[in-house]
Amino acid sequence: MKPKVRCFATILTLVYLIQTSTTRAAEPKLEKVGSTYTWAQAASWLSLNQFAVGRWDGTVTLFRPPVSDNKEFGPVLTQVLKTPSGQAIQMLSRVAKDSFVTSNDDSSLAIWTWNESMYALKGTAKYEAKFGVANCAEVIRAQGKQWLVTGHAEGYLLVWELEGCNLRFNKEVNIRSDSPVPSKFPLWNVRSVVRQKGGMVVTCAEDGDVCLVEIPVGKVLTRIRYNPKAQRGINSLSISGDYILLANCSVGPDDKNLWLYQIQDGRVKLLDSANLVKDTKRPQVFNFCVRFAPQDMDLFFFASTEEGLLWWGQISDEKIAVKGNEKIECEGGGALTFEPEYGRLIVVAHAIHLYKLSETREEKEKAPNVTLPTTRRGLWHRRCDR
Repeated sequence: MKPKVRCFATILTLVYLIQTSTTRAAEPKLEKVGSTYTWAQAASWLSLNQFAVGRWDGTVTLFRPPVSDNKEFGPVLTQVLKTPSGQAIQMLSRVAKDSFVTSNDDSSLAIWTWNESMYALKGTAKYEAKFGVANCAEVIRAQGKQWLVTGHAEGYLLVWELEGCNLRFNKEVNIRSDSPVPSKFPLWNVRSVVRQKGGMVVTCAEDGDVCLVEIPVGKVLTRIRYNPKAQRGINSLSISGDYILLANCSVGPDDKNLWLYQIQDGRVKLLDSANLVKDTKRPQVFNFCVRFAPQDMDLFFFASTEEGLLWWGQISDEKIAVKGNEKIECEGGGALTFEPEYGRLIVVAHAIHLYKLSETREEKEKAPNVTLPTTRRGLWHRRCDR
């Protein structure tokens, strides 16, 4: 090969090596397509042996408690379901022995029934899209019939006649506040609906109002603003007898995110309030979910806040007595569901936590087909130092 040709070939080789080296050293170009949010929004016991969790990714996961003889260390996954719409699960509620409903999209509910050895989709119940996605639900018996009451994103209750797992739409009830809590983005989501004696339900919403509503006629009997100085709406509500616990977001150190009321003669009376917060420098602290946990003669409660904490306490002499807290996540509140027969609490955020209260019954006489890990004296006794 001639010198000039050899030189030219060498130059081409060097250029190729330089380009190849540059290409290899270049950083990869990443374009984010999207992400899936797997946080839990709803949880409910379906039976003594099974509970379900609804998440923002549109899945319903079913679990059973662990069996100690099998050396199981936590709740065991038994089935995974997906809503027809694939949208987030914002509501999950048991409606019959072998049936439950979930939110599906902004114009339908999904109905699930037990089929031989697993749950399967039975169908959907349609309604007008103007009501928005279902955020909560409750079954109530009134006028000799069973009714399902669903609370929706646009501030409405829908009343359904319930026969087994079959739903027939009955009426809509507008429970929107005329003056919602001050916000740049006014919301009317009905976050909780719970049954009360006398054919009534108690509701709470993002607009800041607590309502007593007669079912099935849909008459609003009482309406109160949970806090006249409220800056945020209501996230969750739990009821035990005539007592109501309400969870919201507290803004600043002087606000409260847990409120205790009592229903007296058709009116809602404020008894006490507390602020569940560890880092008092935070500008606000969401209390995402609250659940009463009655056991024998005691009335306990649990709450889950945005600091990643599970709180517990007791109602005593019409006052809130906070007993302690435990870290369940780095940040963020979880969904709670309590099963009173054996005192079992499920707390779900990303992880699924099972707690068992101190034994108050002879489990050998009424035990389900599982054996649970036990604690000696109950959650708040072994954690009261926190």
